[in-house]
Amino acid sequence: MRRCNEWGRGLKTYFTFVGFCLPISGSVMGQESTLATDMVDEFVRNSQTMKARFTQVTNDDAGRLVNRNAGYFWLLRPDKFRWDYDDTEQQIISNGQQVYVSDKDLEQLTVRSLGAALDQSPSVALLMNGENLQNLYEVTTSKSGGGVIDWVELRPLAEDAGYEYLELGFSDRLLLVLRMEDLLGQKTIIQFDQVEMNSDLDSSLFEFEPPDNVDVFYD
Repeated sequence: MRRCNEWGRGLKTYFTFVGFCLPISGSVMGQESTLATDMVDEFVRNSQTMKARFTQVTNDDAGRLVNRNAGYFWLLRPDKFRWDYDDTEQQIISNGQQVYVSDKDLEQLTVRSLGAALDQSPSVALLMNGENLQNLYEVTTSKSGGGVIDWVELRPLAEDAGYEYLELGFSDRLLLVLRMEDLLGQKTIIQFDQVEMNSDLDSSLFEFEPPDNVDVFYD
């Protein structure tokens, strides 16, 4: 069993989250900021579970494709989630205490405490707990040109956040899109469909038993 300071490559990919998708008009301050905060608060307050199909696309600062993935996502508040990739033998699972990144192709497992993982993954933390938005972000809202998606934009107040902005796209108060741009201009988008809110989820979804004969990295 080996120890390593490098966080799992899959978790880095997924906790980058969110990028470019639909055109956005200029953000509005004041009452729009309150509306944006209320929209996120309502989503967190009224959704104890979430199940969805997802697609993820990441592009570099020149618009070139870096990565494309798809799979299934589950969320059980306050502290459990799971990502399953379609085309790779990779899973990311939080059991409420630890986050496991399992890569069967590479026969590797990376383990990290949930708190440490969320410190580096603002969009996942936001999905799980949307409290204190005004203390952490400049919060504004805008609409796409067609008015189909309501966008909430979050720009971190901390200078060392490591990313430029997060955006959440809602339709009828249902979360459909997450996107982000990092400090290097890399943009990532995750789109959700087949979304089910507040359905019963089996707790075994968030249990993980490390397989035998894999290299384990602790961070």
